[in-house]
Amino acid sequence: MACGVWTASTILTVPASDLNELLLSAVLYATFTVLIFQNLGMYRTPRWERRHASICTACNGVFITVAVVLLVTALSRESRVIPHAIALTGVFNLAAVSCWTFLESRIIANRFKRGEDIRNVVIVGTGDLGRVIANHIQDQSWFGYNLRGFVDDYPSPEVPVLGGIEDLPKIVRREFLDEVFIATPHHPEIISKVLAKSRPLHCDVKVIPESYGVKWSPIEYLGEIPVCSLHKEAIPAFNLAVKRTLDLVLALVVSVVLLPVFAAIAIAIKIDSPGPAIYCATRIGKKGRKFPFYKFRTMVANADAIKQQYMGMNEREGPFFKLSNDPRVTRVGSWLRKYSLDELPQLWNVLLGHMSLVGPRPHPVDDFLKYSLEHRRRLDITPGITGMWQVSARRDSSWQKNMEFDLHYIEHWSLWLDFKILWKTLPAVLEGSGQ
Repeated sequence: MACGVWTASTILTVPASDLNELLLSAVLYATFTVLIFQNLGMYRTPRWERRHASICTACNGVFITVAVVLLVTALSRESRVIPHAIALTGVFNLAAVSCWTFLESRIIANRFKRGEDIRNVVIVGTGDLGRVIANHIQDQSWFGYNLRGFVDDYPSPEVPVLGGIEDLPKIVRREFLDEVFIATPHHPEIISKVLAKSRPLHCDVKVIPESYGVKWSPIEYLGEIPVCSLHKEAIPAFNLAVKRTLDLVLALVVSVVLLPVFAAIAIAIKIDSPGPAIYCATRIGKKGRKFPFYKFRTMVANADAIKQQYMGMNEREGPFFKLSNDPRVTRVGSWLRKYSLDELPQLWNVLLGHMSLVGPRPHPVDDFLKYSLEHRRRLDITPGITGMWQVSARRDSSWQKNMEFDLHYIEHWSLWLDFKILWKTLPAVLEGSGQ
């Protein structure tokens, strides 16, 4: 950004013979901008402060950069870069940073409004401090937190709780928690206990500094309230960004290439049986969020309404309904299922961010309601069109086997694992083993 602004503001004021010096100065300006902004913490602003990211900090960074570059060019006896061009570059740079800060805050605020990137939290402790934090979180929606409730072994009578500290593992799974805030002053034994319960569940743990006098613990700010981070779960942000980019690119390319196939399938469905070509149903996604799930219709139009009649014939174990010869399946639907062509509209779910190309399969709401707490672990990540179970044991009716594959994928996820699953998906589809 700095290089572009520098060139735009100075190219008209510097002779063509000085172009090399101009480019060198642009690189110098850009380098100092990055280093100074990094030193001022502009690139590591906490999520709850991004909406009100400090313009003053950006101003200071630009002013320091301009001053340093002016000093360096002044010390160079042979430099012919005009000082006012450097200052003008600083003005454009400040305007660009201000616009970016505003746009970023709007983007983040809109994502929070749509329920995206929201982090579920509980507060340990129902005392005055816990209630102050709860009110603060609920009043400041731009923090991006969703307060699920309180945890306390000895709760205050006027505050309902989700359970005691011993119940924390169940609460983490049931409420899809991302963070735990500890608000119990001067109780290090409670802090140790909460930390021991939460860390194996990959849940961040934070404590209000007044309740724990560990000076070396890093301090962050929840708005105006200081919090002390005891454990922070590592997030492979770069790999997740690459995964999302690949999802978007591949889903878009495949959708465009297969448009004629989409049209042919839709026509065949309409000819074969009355009803819409696309079937839309509610599925359970990451963190238990509901989303509209799309696929080509393979059953009669009233299949959901008559499903209860066939529940006694279920061939799968656990909270999962499946019949190998389901009488509700149409002729075209049977062929589509055999080669998994009915799943193609889920590329739209991938583009919308509801699903990924690779991940655990999303289940219907009635199946989700039968989950045990352990089963809910599969909802820690975004569901996918294909996964380890689909390419390894597609016709295995064991719910436990399905869970083992899903949990193995979650615990050992990597980009390379996604590539291997995608590579194995094509032959699995072509052999026609779908049901």
